[in-house]
Amino acid sequence: MKKIFLTLIFLGSNLFLFSQNNNTKSADYLFKKYEFTKAAEQYLKLANSDKTNDYITKQLADCYYYVSNTIEAEKWYKKTLESNSEKETIFRYSQVLKLNGKVEEANAQMKKFCLLFPEDLRTISYTNKTDLSKIDDKEYIVKNLDLNSKFSDFGAFFNNKKLYFASSRNNSSKKYSWNNEPFLDVFEATLSEDKTFTTPFLTPNINSKYNDGPASVTADGQTMYFCTESSRTKDFENDKKSNLKLSKNYIYKATKNSDKWENIAALKINNIEYSSSNPSISRDGKTLYFSSDRPGGYGGVDIWKVTINSDGTTGNPTNLGNRINTESNESFPFISDDNNTLYFASNGKDGYGNYDVFSINLTTNEKAQNLGKSVNTSSDDFAFSYNETEKIGFLSSNRNGNDNLFLVETKCSQQTNILISNSKTGEIIPNVDLTILDENKNIIINEKTNDKGELSFVKDCNKAYSIIISKQGFEKKSTNLDIDSKPIRNVDIKIIPIDVIITEKEVILKPIYFELRKWNITSEGSEELDKLVKVMMENPEMKIFVKSHTDNRDTDKNNLLLSERRAKSTVDYIISQGIDSNHISGKGYGESEPKINCTDCTEEEHSQNRRSEFLIIK
Repeated sequence: MKKIFLTLIFLGSNLFLFSQNNNTKSADYLFKKYEFTKAAEQYLKLANSDKTNDYITKQLADCYYYVSNTIEAEKWYKKTLESNSEKETIFRYSQVLKLNGKVEEANAQMKKFCLLFPEDLRTISYTNKTDLSKIDDKEYIVKNLDLNSKFSDFGAFFNNKKLYFASSRNNSSKKYSWNNEPFLDVFEATLSEDKTFTTPFLTPNINSKYNDGPASVTADGQTMYFCTESSRTKDFENDKKSNLKLSKNYIYKATKNSDKWENIAALKINNIEYSSSNPSISRDGKTLYFSSDRPGGYGGVDIWKVTINSDGTTGNPTNLGNRINTESNESFPFISDDNNTLYFASNGKDGYGNYDVFSINLTTNEKAQNLGKSVNTSSDDFAFSYNETEKIGFLSSNRNGNDNLFLVETKCSQQTNILISNSKTGEIIPNVDLTILDENKNIIINEKTNDKGELSFVKDCNKAYSIIISKQGFEKKSTNLDIDSKPIRNVDIKIIPIDVIITEKEVILKPIYFELRKWNITSEGSEELDKLVKVMMENPEMKIFVKSHTDNRDTDKNNLLLSERRAKSTVDYIISQGIDSNHISGKGYGESEPKINCTDCTEEEHSQNRRSEFLIIK
């Protein structure tokens, strides 16, 4: 990502110009050429000698900062601050401490920064920061894209099944001095029917021998805005003192003719005095959002917008204000399809790492919102974009050590409204016990419906759920909630009231079967026993005697013991449901009273002999 922020590197770096001399001339030359690794080697020799000063340690720290060597950057920022409290040094020191996992120390430096610079927008942001632990971070699912290379890949933009992004994967002999990778090019890939991307290829006619990308394309696919170097049109910033020609970031425009990009030209908003980069064009093609360090901003790189006139010319750029911009850097804007929401990266607002992705509603006065830890990490996270048609987005991040592309999917949430009623009368049933389980049978909700028989909850519509419904006097019921992408779903569940046969001598239920040689109450058995509980609740004077029987496939002694255990399990279950222990008793009879008297019994005959009976004794 750092390659696109070329203009950032000198911000705050000239405070110690009085300390430059012939000793630093060679290192300064390399620094201005963005050759930070080589520059660091020379600054390090000076820093470890008697020639060291604040300027050298600050330059050395900045070199390490730009190549993401946060351990060494921390060391040398700390050294610089021993004798100087320069504004940007304190802020960057806080950043690298946070990146190195030293959160408390980072906060201590930010508090120091806030005391010294109370009017700074970063102070205001930090003082009024949102508690990151309370951010709802469940909205997005982020996945690594298979089309990443071992080089930098970032800044994805998706339109009409085409994915455009910047990459240094092109096997060029010319290396970029910052990180010794090939120069950037604009690549594209096509989304296939199976939702995978084809092998990326160079976008025809767009790329040059300089750094090119990222790009943004209008909704009709006919106009592209992309970033490249001013060198492409032979514009340079002349540093006569160092004998250097420095390039700036420019935004270029191209139009499509059949399958070819043509009429490539730099926009009039470009100026060699500052950089303009990372364009994002609105779907109607009328407004271009971009990042720039041009005059009139708040410091560092800001986000701006400019009107695209009907004839293709541009108006005057407008800064998006301090709800978005700070004295640090805000970049990689992306405007939503409805033109209401702007996504952008910032290292000036409080977040999880260095650069975090934020969003802001441009139609309200609400402050920018961090997208949460499902998107942001302790690394650089940036270049967020989202396509409403395909319901997919893209993110760039160096969380894996190099700039990579990530697929972003929106979690599908569904408001599910459950209503429980009587299957025979249609009456609403209040205070029903509901247990809702996910696909892995984990309990998500275990609550009662309200007095109107209702319970509402939010489910992931990409996942199936199951519900267990329990209510005294009704049969227990299980049902499934299948995958359904509707935003709101009403589920009416009817449960069956318990009906039993009561004679003068007994309560007749469906058979309470037991598994072979077992005495535990099964789920099917509990549903039948609940019917007995209902009868006894409605007849509080009733007393029941439970007779438990076995089949004849074991010894008389063992069968008698097994039936005793079954009788006890049955009685214990009835008592557990609220029946007075004085109203329920039982005994096991083993195989002594078979329902079907047989010697070579069939499996069905055996199962009928393994039974319980419920005699009314009062």
